[in-house]
Amino acid sequence: MDRKSKRPAGAAKRPVGSGKTPPLRRSSRDLVSLLESSARSFPQVELRNVFGHSCGFVKGQMAFGLHREEFFIRLGEEDRDQLLLLEGAHHLEPVPGRRMREYVVLPEAVRATPQQLKRWLEMAVTYTAGLPPKPKKPAARKRA
Repeated sequence: MDRKSKRPAGAAKRPVGSGKTPPLRRSSRDLVSLLESSARSFPQVELRNVFGHSCGFVKGQMAFGLHREEFFIRLGEEDRDQLLLLEGAHHLEPVPGRRMREYVVLPEAVRATPQQLKRWLEMAVTYTAGLPPKPKKPAARKRA
């Protein structure tokens, strides 16, 4: 057993870049602009980048965001079920097989209609604001 890598002695190393994660693709400028302009309606929303994608946070919790060319929102169960009835809506799945239960991708028809988009974002912000704040992570200890 190789003590450093905890692999059996003589076991081959996995080649670099052989993981199953697809390469990072950024959201289009138009989609980023849509998210940023929509977020201005909600003063309690803080915009941050998560893995290179724009996302809106309320009290430390992600309420909505972008993943590649998908605009997703976080909803409670009843609203989520209602949104999933719309054609084109589906659960966010950033990695194949890893569905994020509370997050639903908005259909193109909703994104293209400002009133509908604002209505769904209001529901997402309201739901997320009602969640308990995320606990603060302890500060990392400095190495000597």
